[in-house]
Amino acid sequence: MSKASLFEIEQTDGRIFLIYSASNSLMPAIELGKAIVGFEACLREVARVSLLDYASVYIEPIEPGSIKSIFKYVKKHPLAVVVTLDLVVNLFNNSFQLIDRFGASSFRNPSKEILEQISDKKVLDLCRSFDFRSGLQKVAEPISEFNEKAEIIIGENKLNITCDNKYKFYVDKEKESILPELINGEEAIIQGEITRINKKTNELGFHYKGYAISASHIEKDNSIASFHEYLEMDTVKLRGIVIRESDYQVPKIKIIEISKYEDPQLSLFNQEK
Repeated sequence: MSKASLFEIEQTDGRIFLIYSASNSLMPAIELGKAIVGFEACLREVARVSLLDYASVYIEPIEPGSIKSIFKYVKKHPLAVVVTLDLVVNLFNNSFQLIDRFGASSFRNPSKEILEQISDKKVLDLCRSFDFRSGLQKVAEPISEFNEKAEIIIGENKLNITCDNKYKFYVDKEKESILPELINGEEAIIQGEITRINKKTNELGFHYKGYAISASHIEKDNSIASFHEYLEMDTVKLRGIVIRESDYQVPKIKIIEISKYEDPQLSLFNQEK
């Protein structure tokens, strides 16, 4: 049986490739879909840790109608491909190699030996990111006797997950998601305390269930200072749209309105009077 690849590519700067080398090019669509979503999660985490100013991660076919795809970071202002990936390359490469060496689950509580191997805090942050490690697991899961290798190409770096090392990329589900009731893109009403108002960044801090949530006005040009009257109140009610990229990071909120909080029992008592 001849060798084939699910993805077949040429090396190009500013592009990131995920290639499965296979005995044949058949892979269950659900496995391929999970792998792509997992790899996107990895790239988002690298961008977050490296402070890359990007709008999103895009997948582009090499040719119309092709399943062969390229991953690209695209800038926020203006929309253009992010070509300079030096920091992304180094972070991804160094973190991948450490996880391949010590195993993904060992970074849940890294030992002194592991910590001594890491001089870059950003690399440690990436290795400890549950989203990054679980994303790599999704890339590793389809590897079998039929899909023999996943090759990740970023710049000049080629990183491989094979049948021999795939177990290194499996992780323990070590923690619960943060504030799971706050779902990305949905409207939420929460009660808490405004802890700060920053006119320079046009954001406020909101304390909710032990977490510090960063919130900004849903209308970008509206000043956050308009909520100053609520700063001295112990509890206020915030209504807004939830923005989150991960279930394991504190979400942000786009504020629709803030109002004075009234205890439901006291409100009922006042109505009865």
